[in-house]
Amino acid sequence: MQRIGVDAVSVERIALAVKRSGPGFLPKVYTPAELAYCAGNTERLAGRWAAKEAVI
Repeated sequence: MQRIGVDAVSVERIALAVKRSGPGFLPKVYTPAELAYCAGNTERLAGRWAAKEAVI
């Protein structure tokens, strides 16, 4: 059974997580393709995070 939900993520929350966790955070939660697509754009990173949480 597969289910999909809806999730909203604060852009500021993701920016703070990146800042606090340092360079090791991003490769742990995003694929290389996602990182290339987002190119450091916090809004895109937050969008990807929300999509992952909605599916998992």
